[in-house]
Amino acid sequence: MNNIPEVKLGIVAVSRDCFPSTLSEKRRIAVVGECAKLGVSIYESKVIVENEKDALKALGDVTANGVNALVVYLGNFGPEGPETMLAQRFVSVRGNSVMFAAAAEESGSDLIDGRGDAFCGMLNASYNLGIRKISAYIPEYPVGGASDVAGMIRDFIPVAAVRNGLANLKIFSFGPRPYDFLACNAPIAPLFDLGVEIQENSELDLLEAFQAHDGDARISGIVAEMEAELRALEHDSEDEEKKGVKTISFVSRDQRIESMRERIDKLDRTIRKLKDEAARKAQGADEAKSSPASA
Repeated sequence: MNNIPEVKLGIVAVSRDCFPSTLSEKRRIAVVGECAKLGVSIYESKVIVENEKDALKALGDVTANGVNALVVYLGNFGPEGPETMLAQRFVSVRGNSVMFAAAAEESGSDLIDGRGDAFCGMLNASYNLGIRKISAYIPEYPVGGASDVAGMIRDFIPVAAVRNGLANLKIFSFGPRPYDFLACNAPIAPLFDLGVEIQENSELDLLEAFQAHDGDARISGIVAEMEAELRALEHDSEDEEKKGVKTISFVSRDQRIESMRERIDKLDRTIRKLKDEAARKAQGADEAKSSPASA
């Protein structure tokens, strides 16, 4: 089972209308070229955003091409209104992420057609993102040359995968209070902010579900699938160690394997405990039926 979302990158260049749009276009092409050198696949929108109409056109373009992780690239100072409107519309779709990065001037030898360091524009974009309450990924230093920005985009991939995955996540949990007692679930507010849905069931719901699925043939299939996933993770981990590959991950494969083992053991203990409780209750009910009625 693979529940990690596939990230489809896209890039849209923006340009303030007092700058030549060809500057943003040229710089976007250079960034995409550097992405190719890094093995990063990215959809290149040909729309240059200078105004609100351009923002809607770019949104339609990237959406039609399946982009779920958008790079808004300030090829020059950038129009902070339209560019942040584009980001706002894009992330309003559950499971989409957005990143902002900006171009630095290549040299001081072309300060007419080639002028347009976007550091100041990036500051204005950040402020507008805050006004619109948009959660966007901004690299630690978001301004650079084509190769620098390509590296930032590569680093955006795992961030987008986590963000997109969380936005489509639903957690089923078991506790003392069911979901409808929302006042008891105040600590989960940050998860709601990420788009995570939570359904908390009571322990009696767990017991009822367990009893309802007693002997369900699908259970053995799920156990076999989890065991196969464990073996695959172990195999991948060994291969990566041999090749000296370093993967970008918040949790190592060994930690994930150990965590899965612990979850399987915990699930096994829970099932045995529920079976014992069900057996004791059944035995108690049989004894109550067989005993003579008290006077």
